[in-house]
Amino acid sequence: MKNKSLLNGTWNLIVDPQKKGEKESWFSPTFLNNQKYSVEKIAVPSNYNTIPKLFEYTGVVWYILELSEFPAISSKEDLFLCFDGANYIAKIWINGQFIGEHEGGFLPFKFRLPNPLKLKQPNGDKNWLVVKIDTSIVKDGIPGESTDWFNWGGLHRDVYWEIKNKIRIDHVKIKSSFNSPWPHSAQISISIKKNNFSKNLLDEHVLTCRIYELRKDNLTQIKRASQIYIQQEFSLDTRSIQQFNMDILNPKLWSPTEPNLYEIELQIKNLTSPVIERFGIRMIETQEHLLLLNKRPIKMKGASLHEELEPYGRHYSTQLRRSELQAMKALGFNALRSAHYSHDERLCQLCDEEGLLLLEEIPLYWNIEYTNRKIIKLAAQMIRDLISRDFNHPSVIVWSVGNEVPVEDLGCRQTIKLLLQYARKLDPSRLVTYASCRMVSDVTRKYSSINAINFYFGWYYMTPYNLNFFLDAMYYGTHPKTPWIMTEFGAGAKYGEHNLKEQFSEENQARTIAHQIQVMNSKPYMAGWFIWIYRDFRSSQRLNRFQQGFNRKGIVSEKNEKKLIARIMPQLINKKIERIRHYRGLAQFYAYIMRWVERVAVKIIFFLEFRKERKMVKSYYHTELD
Repeated sequence: MKNKSLLNGTWNLIVDPQKKGEKESWFSPTFLNNQKYSVEKIAVPSNYNTIPKLFEYTGVVWYILELSEFPAISSKEDLFLCFDGANYIAKIWINGQFIGEHEGGFLPFKFRLPNPLKLKQPNGDKNWLVVKIDTSIVKDGIPGESTDWFNWGGLHRDVYWEIKNKIRIDHVKIKSSFNSPWPHSAQISISIKKNNFSKNLLDEHVLTCRIYELRKDNLTQIKRASQIYIQQEFSLDTRSIQQFNMDILNPKLWSPTEPNLYEIELQIKNLTSPVIERFGIRMIETQEHLLLLNKRPIKMKGASLHEELEPYGRHYSTQLRRSELQAMKALGFNALRSAHYSHDERLCQLCDEEGLLLLEEIPLYWNIEYTNRKIIKLAAQMIRDLISRDFNHPSVIVWSVGNEVPVEDLGCRQTIKLLLQYARKLDPSRLVTYASCRMVSDVTRKYSSINAINFYFGWYYMTPYNLNFFLDAMYYGTHPKTPWIMTEFGAGAKYGEHNLKEQFSEENQARTIAHQIQVMNSKPYMAGWFIWIYRDFRSSQRLNRFQQGFNRKGIVSEKNEKKLIARIMPQLINKKIERIRHYRGLAQFYAYIMRWVERVAVKIIFFLEFRKERKMVKSYYHTELD
């Protein structure tokens, strides 16, 4: 058996709307061997909502796999059971023995198992792996009771065994900095987390680091160069975390136009299975109102994307993911916001390869219990796990700790500040932010590296022509000398709707977004923008005759059909308004008098909206079967 062995394939699925399975021990071999229960067949990975009769079901399901092979390990090895993503709460048993529990739908988790011989059934009886998934919408979860996306549930990413040597490197972090003169010499800092290194082993083990260039040999395949780019050996000590530095002369920098990548191979002498990581060399920083990539100003021009594709749900192939990123690049985009949760790591890998700047975030979203200690700890865990997973991806330049959070609430402000500080401590090399929708009353944004704002002028309120003044009020009246990005803006349109009198026409969407882009391109302090959204996606709150269960703000339909705005995007993406008025004194005065008005107004509006949205979500999903 190789070090990693997939458990993907066809599993059995039992639906448990009454939530009685755990009480009745559905995880026990006695129950499973009886074969009297009704099952569905389901592919893993996938979402169970792709089964038609379970499309709107939210609640408990049980995944059951008869293990055809049980890993055998030596006394020098550890065995792990790994899950790359399970939405939302997962409990795991092997042959009736409880293995562990995890909360959170979008990041990997794993369990180190005891000797498999202690788990294996005696006398040649069947061996069972059982996973209980609960997708119930709960008040103290992340996200909470109301979301503007579809609650795809189940084992939607890989499940696998992993065997590791007890003496091993558990994790690698790679950071780059630059020596003078720029950019002819880069220093690569390699931080490794070690396991089970004792003093008597130090003379025996030496770490060899080899770095290779990666090259594209065609449109889709990237391979390492045949020759070693640089090699160096290091002595190991007993510290659990150890750092090494390597200098690279004349490095090839990573950027959207030249997404150059390297690969590092870490080999401990006398041990097999080298650790291999990809990385890129680049520097991201801010300077007053500018965003700098490799010391040059850059403006992020992109769109957000939900991890959803018809008819697959959240799990779809690497090639389909690559195709959608290449389609975005063809429109002129250089950036992507993975909304509003952690996508499959393949997205980061493809953004590295295709050259897209990536803003990643956790699903801390709208009105939840920000003073609840469980929620604060869970959000911190999500930030830690996300940064740990994606640290070495050069495409990732911003971590976001929340979206449209009610910062007028003291508990929310304190939690957001705490999470920003924690993310910055975990990764000082990147920018940290959260997406606000408070224009002049948000006092928490001063803790962000870059300010992010969501506004829909011309869709939910006013007209797109008001955007110019309100951007200046936001910048000059609250937090100047810091870069800003518009993390959401746009308008909805039903693909094929061309009645100019309808709000959901493609022409109205194109007119609104076109003006917004030209205004933002004209503002020097706008370091970037992300259209909401690239592709239409399912939502329980969008039920009018144009939406019919979809958020229609995509520039392409759920079937990737280009709307008018997508067809004109290549000609539009870099356009500015030649003569645009810049407000300063008037904008500052407006911000001063409106600060308290906005704080009170949004508190009332968002409280009422949240109650309505929560009611719609609860009425949309089914907790019982027909």
